[in-house]
Amino acid sequence: MKISKDYLKQKRDPHLHSPAHVLADELSSKLGDERHFAFYLKTALTHDHNVLRQIAGQILEGKSKNPGALFAYLLKKHNRENQNSSGYSLWLSIAQPEYDKFSGIIKSLASVNNSPKFDPHITLLSKIDSLTEEELTNLTETLVSQINSFSIQFGSVHTEELFFKTLYVEVLKSKELDTARRKARKTFGVKKPEKYLPHLSLAYGNFPENTKAQMIQMITNLPQEAKATEIKLVKTIGPTEDWNIIKQFPLQ
Repeated sequence: MKISKDYLKQKRDPHLHSPAHVLADELSSKLGDERHFAFYLKTALTHDHNVLRQIAGQILEGKSKNPGALFAYLLKKHNRENQNSSGYSLWLSIAQPEYDKFSGIIKSLASVNNSPKFDPHITLLSKIDSLTEEELTNLTETLVSQINSFSIQFGSVHTEELFFKTLYVEVLKSKELDTARRKARKTFGVKKPEKYLPHLSLAYGNFPENTKAQMIQMITNLPQEAKATEIKLVKTIGPTEDWNIIKQFPLQ
């Protein structure tokens, strides 16, 4: 989407003391909705600023009679579309004590930022939606019989402008992980080429960069290695609070 150069120019008011305040002032002013400044400030504190500017730019390119209300609607629509997932997933789960360490980090970040809580995992396969749960369970049992437990190596922490990858720790590729991924794709009949970027998410959400930086500062003593000990078949349909584990399969 093309956004006018004038819109992208940011004027800093010396009385505004944070990037969130600056953006809230910018949005409320340009959308002619100054009386709802508190709403824009809260939004700027909890969402990626580039996303907010993109939504505002889209509105300003049109001729809305109520740009403030349209902004709120489009933001809600964006959140709904980005916070929902589809189908079933296969999760690699790791052994103790590393599992508890990652779980503690995830819960801590979620509590501070009012974001979703979830189990630590490395997604092996996702968006499986053409089979019954009985078929999925049988296929997962077949897959698990072909895979032994193996070591997982973790890399550095990264951020992206994606709800489900807003903050994560890189999982280093290995022969064992590549084999597990390949066998999963073959067992479940996934033929479409797809780049695999294994990772373990630490937080879900839409956050501005300064919030992500603060979250990273909260993280200490991340495990460098853990053992993959089971595969979980998970129903990952809708928002995270609706997800549920169908069955857990220990690796030998």
